[in-house]
Amino acid sequence: MKITVKVNEFKRLLEEARAVIPKKPIPSSLVCVKVDVNDAKQATLSASNLTMSIFQAFEVVDGDTGSFLLHAKEAHAFLKRHKDGTATVEVDAKHVTIKIGQASMKIKAMAVDQFPALESMPEVKYTFSLKFFKRILAKVEAAVPDKAGRHSVPTVKIESDGSKLRAVASDGYRIAIADAPCDGGVFELQIQKMCLPVFKRREGAWFHFAESDTNFFFRTEGVVLSIRKPQTKFPPVQKALSMANFKTEFKISAGSFKEALRQVETTVHGKVPGIHLMISEQGLRLKSADDEGGESETQVPAAVTGTANSTRLNLQFIDEFLSQAEGDVLVQFIDRNSLVKFSNGPNYIYLVMPLLPDKCEEAAEQESTSVSV
Repeated sequence: MKITVKVNEFKRLLEEARAVIPKKPIPSSLVCVKVDVNDAKQATLSASNLTMSIFQAFEVVDGDTGSFLLHAKEAHAFLKRHKDGTATVEVDAKHVTIKIGQASMKIKAMAVDQFPALESMPEVKYTFSLKFFKRILAKVEAAVPDKAGRHSVPTVKIESDGSKLRAVASDGYRIAIADAPCDGGVFELQIQKMCLPVFKRREGAWFHFAESDTNFFFRTEGVVLSIRKPQTKFPPVQKALSMANFKTEFKISAGSFKEALRQVETTVHGKVPGIHLMISEQGLRLKSADDEGGESETQVPAAVTGTANSTRLNLQFIDEFLSQAEGDVLVQFIDRNSLVKFSNGPNYIYLVMPLLPDKCEEAAEQESTSVSV
C-alpha cells in the first residue's frame, strides 16, 4: 500500500493524535495511529488510549485504499524536520517507509488487527457553540483534582437544561461553576481531566454531541472525539449552591483585587499559601505571614455591605478565579468557618472553603474585625 500526503497537514494530524496516545500504552499497538483510506481518497487518522479516542478526517493526494498502523512519535519526529510539499508513505509486511525528497525513514510495521476496534459516532443528538463550551471548561478546569478523593472525582460535570449549558468541578476544597447559553436538549455527562487538553485544541464554530451505551461523542470540524463514560459519581453540590445567609459582601474590580494580592504574596507561607481577608467599614484589608516571621499587608477600597467579617483563603484559589474573571467581582461571607462565594456576574461562581485559623490567628482576627460596618 502506498499513499501521498501533504507534509504540513500530516504533521498536524500526528501532533493532535499524540495528545491522546498514552506514555506507557497497553496494548503496545496504542503507540500507533491507524490510517484508513477509502476509494474517494478520503482518509481518517485514529488514535486511542482506550478512555479517549480521536478520529481526524483528511484527504490524501494520491494512493491506494486500505489501512495501516504508523508509529506516531517516530513518524512525527521525522516529519517535523520538513516543511511544505508532500511525503509518500509506503507499507509492506515488515516496514512503513516515509519519503520526503531524498530523505527517508523506515519504521517497523505492525499488523492492523492489533489495533483495538473503536466505536463509530452514532447519530448526532444536539449541537452547541464550541466557543461557549470551551469557555466554561476553561473557567472550571483549575478546580478539577488530579485524582479521586473522598469528596471529589477528577472530572468536569457538564449538564444542560435545554437553555443553559453548565460546567461544574470540585476538588473537595472549592466548587467552580460556569454557565453559558445554549439551545439544545437536556442531558448530563462527565469529562475526565485527562481529556480536557484535547478539547481545548478544538477549532470551529460548533460541536455536535451524541452518545452510545458506553461512550460520549463530540464532533468538531474534521474531528470526532470519543470518551468512555466514567463510572464515577459526581459529588453533590446543590446544597452549597443554595447558600443565601451571607452576612458580609464586597464588590471590587478583578484588576484591583489582583494587584492587591501581588502586594502581599511575597510573605505567603510556603506550605499553606493563606491570605487573610478582613472586611470593615474602611474596605478590604489583605494580610499574609510566612514561616520566618515576615508579614505583608495592604488596604484596598471596596464597596462593602453588611457586618465586619474575616476569613483566610488559599491564595492559589483566588488567583485561579480571578484569572478567568472580567470587570467587577462580588465576594460574600457568612463567617470564618463557612464557604466563601466569589462571583463574576451570574454565570461564573467559585465557592471556596476557608483555611481554618489557629488560636493566635483567631484572636488577632477578632480584634481587627471588631468594628461594625
